[in-house]
Amino acid sequence: MDVCSFHLAIPTTTLAAAAAVGYLAGRRCRSVGGGVVSQLRGEIWHAPTAARESEQVGRRHRENLDQVLASQFALWSRYQSPFSLAVFDIDYLQQISDEQGHFQRDEILKRVAGLLGETIRQTDHFSRHGGEGFVIVMPQTSLEDAAALAERVRRRIEDESRATVSGGIAEMLDGDDEKSLPARAAAALAAAQHAGRNRVYRHTGTEVEPILEEGGVTVAEGGARR
Repeated sequence: MDVCSFHLAIPTTTLAAAAAVGYLAGRRCRSVGGGVVSQLRGEIWHAPTAARESEQVGRRHRENLDQVLASQFALWSRYQSPFSLAVFDIDYLQQISDEQGHFQRDEILKRVAGLLGETIRQTDHFSRHGGEGFVIVMPQTSLEDAAALAERVRRRIEDESRATVSGGIAEMLDGDDEKSLPARAAAALAAAQHAGRNRVYRHTGTEVEPILEEGGVTVAEGGARR
């Protein structure tokens, strides 16, 4: 996965408006400030009664996501300002769709999006990616703090919905660019799925390792308590 996989950005302050939006199809990429970020075509699936409002919301979110990503890479380039990404996929969503239908699939997507939006911080942004998941952009966030937030998201979705999610996180590091950072987060997600799903892995820059919970404290496997 690279930055071109990012879809609709949904800051927590606009979550209520975003609830009317289904999901997006289609995208194209362009160069912004030397980096590659998403430019969505705005093809929105929505309820007919909310068509005009949904199109306006989608346009605002598209512009917001472009600005967030371009800003974070620019701040890192100039000031080494830290930020992290978390990538989540809803476990077995295609199987749910095949067995229970698209309506049930969409209900799960909306429920997970709502819980995610309630759990992240006001400074974070989350976006749809692919057909089954989301990406969170976390400004001023270390890998350790990103791990704690990602695990809170995972636990809450498990506890308060009929779905589970797998996640992968990565922090911007020296040598990263707009392709390698999302690719590392995606590699961590793939490791979480391979390990059995409903868990979070993190990419440290040199290796991928699981995030565990011991007595409510987030720890890296074989590492220190967070």
